[in-house]
Amino acid sequence: MYISETEIPAEWKIEIIQYLSNTVNKDGGWGLHSAGDNTVFATALYSITLRILGLEPTEPLASKARARLLELDWVPFHAWRWWVQCRVVYLPVSYLYANKVTKPLNPLLQSLRQEIFTRPFEEIDFNRFRNTTAPSDLKKPLSPFHRAANVLLRFWEKYIRPDWLAKWANQRVCALILREDENTSYNCLAPVNKALHMEFRSSLENALKYLDISQLRDNLDDPYGQPQKGGWPFSTKDNGYVVSDCAAEGLKTVLMLQEECTKLTFCSNFPKIISDDRLYDCVDTLLLLQNSGGGFSSYERSRASTMLEYLNASEIFDRIMVEYSYPECSAAVVTALSLFRRHFPVYRSSEIDRAIGRAVNWIISEQRPNGGWYGSWGVCFTYALLFAIQSLELVGQTWQSSDAVRKCSQLLLRTQKDDGGWGEHYSSCELEEYIQHEQSQVVNTSWACLALMHAQFPDKDVIKRGLKFIMSRQQSNGEWLQEDVEGVFNNTCMIGYPNCKLYFTSWVLGRYNHIYLPTIQKMEQASE
Repeated sequence: MYISETEIPAEWKIEIIQYLSNTVNKDGGWGLHSAGDNTVFATALYSITLRILGLEPTEPLASKARARLLELDWVPFHAWRWWVQCRVVYLPVSYLYANKVTKPLNPLLQSLRQEIFTRPFEEIDFNRFRNTTAPSDLKKPLSPFHRAANVLLRFWEKYIRPDWLAKWANQRVCALILREDENTSYNCLAPVNKALHMEFRSSLENALKYLDISQLRDNLDDPYGQPQKGGWPFSTKDNGYVVSDCAAEGLKTVLMLQEECTKLTFCSNFPKIISDDRLYDCVDTLLLLQNSGGGFSSYERSRASTMLEYLNASEIFDRIMVEYSYPECSAAVVTALSLFRRHFPVYRSSEIDRAIGRAVNWIISEQRPNGGWYGSWGVCFTYALLFAIQSLELVGQTWQSSDAVRKCSQLLLRTQKDDGGWGEHYSSCELEEYIQHEQSQVVNTSWACLALMHAQFPDKDVIKRGLKFIMSRQQSNGEWLQEDVEGVFNNTCMIGYPNCKLYFTSWVLGRYNHIYLPTIQKMEQASE
């Protein structure tokens, strides 16, 4: 907005400054996420943002950030196959770079040059520092192949590339950017926070109406896009991007409301507003998202080798260049297809059976030596193992019958804390091993207890200790307070999902009384 000289509304300025004030670290810097340590990347961006929003350099928030920034030390394929998040970010950035988009120098920019650099701007040889990154920011170093490619491409751009080719590429990028805007109704790709449905009938009916209007009814006009008809999107319908677990959870919710909710007294004569054909469309789309190995990706099927990660230029994110199969997405699809099969046993039955079997085999193959599964969208092993155990239970694999389930349960037994809870630190995502948090977390504890229930773990006392911890953290008004971050993406960037502490806690307490306890009691009676 600043570069295009679009006026920033005063209320936006106030809210953004307030947010940055609330999320700044004690020493004046910012991390890549609200719980992270300082990075040059984030501190520089937010320092500049504060100045653009009108904060003077002498204001405490701005001056402390600048001081911290200068303290941080430094050390000297075709794109359609890339992961969609990476693709849609690089597209406009490539346009800005190719056209050398700049804003004419003004007093603010002149001041910023003096504030964020340690030597006069005119004396800095930026080419020399092309591969120089602050240690705090360097999560994924550039590969030697990437460094060599940078040199060759720089030579190509400066001395060889014909003007007509640059002009054609520029037009092509503009057309793709326009198509992305139109396909998403100018929302573009964005984060999503989904909430589980609520108890009361009116709320459930409203939730079903929302799912009705938000279902994707047609495929995108995109030569590189994944078929999406019948699925549910990453955020709103206008967003336009189907995600495997969003579609799976949407399908499950519709089935629960339209096919199973009528079993409850307060849900008798529940409306059926989403037709069977539309549910078939969702199943068709989900089946197209299965990869050759049996797992399910997020937005699209995997299109290229992981060797493309050698071209990862971000240095701060990992696993961004191509699609991967994820335990969470795979398990969500397995649970959705299993529920669909229960109510529609004829539609594409053999293909659904085969898809579930392949996905379950892939999930088992991805189990880590510690007994867990690595979570790519939540923190971390406690998150992914919940989904994995849910899917395994549906195919009859529980504590009594499955080595994989027993191995996972043993991980949970080893990591339970003295207060009965579980707490996993977000650094597990970066290190890819289970790291204990200093304190138990209600969300991690809810995930762990739910996993043990789905595993049909026979020792009720282990789970009861976790539930007592959850209840001890509940406030007098019924809520649970926000604790550490719950979500993650691309291994290194954490994200908060505030609703998790409300619905997973309610879910685990309800499941214990209504499903787990009766199941275990029947098993105990049968063994007598």
